Amino acid sequence: MAALGHTVEVFSGQPYPEPGRGRRPHQGAEPGPLPAGRRVPQPAPERVPRPGGRGGVADHAQRRLPRAAHVQQARGQALLRARRDDFDIVFDNQTLALPLLEVEDRAGVGLPLAATIHHPIIMDRRIGLAAAVWAKRKPRSRVRFEFPKIGVWRWYSFLGQQKRTAPRLRRVIVPSESSKRDVVREFGVDPARIETILLGVDDRFVPPSQPRVPGRILAMASADAPLKGISVLLEAFAKPGRRARPGVWCSSPSRRRAG
Repeated sequence: MAALGHTVEVFSGQPYPEPGRGRRPHQGAEPGPLPAGRRVPQPAPERVPRPGGRGGVADHAQRRLPRAAHVQQARGQALLRARRDDFDIVFDNQTLALPLLEVEDRAGVGLPLAATIHHPIIMDRRIGLAAAVWAKRKPRSRVRFEFPKIGVWRWYSFLGQQKRTAPRLRRVIVPSESSKRDVVREFGVDPARIETILLGVDDRFVPPSQPRVPGRILAMASADAPLKGISVLLEAFAKPGRRARPGVWCSSPSRRRAG
């Protein structure tokens, strides 16, 4: 939108995004960080905070995780109300916290809202729970254990808000018909409220002209997570009895998780 001459401001909590990173820089696209206190460590799905208020900053981050999206969205609403005349439309990238419903409410912010749902995160939780074990020994420890399955449940504790918010949105944007079916099934959104807008391709993309290497497959994943299916791919190529063993190149921008 910035390339078309619009002014785009991104409201976000920590870690703050870099709108121009990896893309053509556009004048007018700028971050609008939400007010926040001290930066806390990124919560980990397998981590369960210690009870009774003990522990350090990391445990505090885990305990506040269930309401973090709600708090950040409420901060965003306050900023929007104070600057209502500065914007024409609000776009939500799958925050889906309950305060989002106040954006189009005249008694709240009173601005048009476009909300996108890439896919219901319920599916991530389902796959994550299936892949997580109940307990495992912590790295470099013989006596301390962590409980990944319980941690996964806590990590996705925001889903309750998303399931209550999504069906009440006036319009929802999805990137495919498959996502539309999933959103209807998992979030209970009225199909008449959903609009499918297919993902675009960067106009700088040019398919390679060199001949393909026979049998080579390139797999790219945005994260080292069970949902991405890399383990399924590797297990398939490791099965005995295959006539040919093509090479598999895997690429992921995220740091590999221990275990």
